[in-house]
Amino acid sequence: MVTAAGCGSSTPKSGTEVFTSKPLTYAQLMSNNTVFQLDYTGPVKATGTFNTSAGPPAPGQHHTFKTSAGNIYAVVTSVPINTGAGNAPAVINAAACRYGGHTVVHFRVTGGTSNFKNAKGTGTVNSNFGFTVAKLKSGKCNLSQNSPPLHTPAPTGSFDGSMNLSKV
Repeated sequence: MVTAAGCGSSTPKSGTEVFTSKPLTYAQLMSNNTVFQLDYTGPVKATGTFNTSAGPPAPGQHHTFKTSAGNIYAVVTSVPINTGAGNAPAVINAAACRYGGHTVVHFRVTGGTSNFKNAKGTGTVNSNFGFTVAKLKSGKCNLSQNSPPLHTPAPTGSFDGSMNLSKV
């Protein structure tokens, strides 16, 4: 359990735990195994990582958020909302050949370890990406599978969210 600053109490705290990702490099974003570095703030301050190698989320899928203050156990509660994901990215700026996507995932917290041992609640993840591709001689944007995004402007990616926790 977490003790309140300046108090000797071990009273469980509740609140919103927010996690934000640090910027990714081009190589990290283009990897099949992207790892986001996360900072957690709220009832428990921590750092952690999120690895995308598990594939796209699906209802009922279990996930462990690994942090420096303990693990948070979660289960996806609904079909993720995707805009421009996978092989069909959304157009951000057609003239500049800029594309991207956004995914929203809702989940339920089912417990954890250490400082998150009795955690319960709900949460949401927002994941975003953006990239620019080269233009073909025809003037169309090259969205073929073998055409990597340009280095400039740099591709972007984020993995941010929050959890409304009780009994932390």
